[in-house]
Amino acid sequence: MKQHSAEEDPFDEGATSLLRQPKAVWATAGASVVAFMGIGLVDPILPSIAKGLDASPSQVSLLFTSYFLITAIAMLVTGFVSS
Repeated sequence: MKQHSAEEDPFDEGATSLLRQPKAVWATAGASVVAFMGIGLVDPILPSIAKGLDASPSQVSLLFTSYFLITAIAMLVTGFVSS
């Protein structure tokens, strides 16, 4: 493992270029893209889901909100485990 001097900040290693970032930054960015793609794919089909489940708009909204809640809990758990 590479030792850093007291003046050198390890988080500045990739600061010279936008593309030269630590692996943790790329992992976080990739997970964010996947999460937003999931949201973008589900949102347009909510009326179809409501029709198929014979659900009211408020019930479908609750379903989508519960999806966000589970996603938030999963992010907290994986954040705790990864750190």
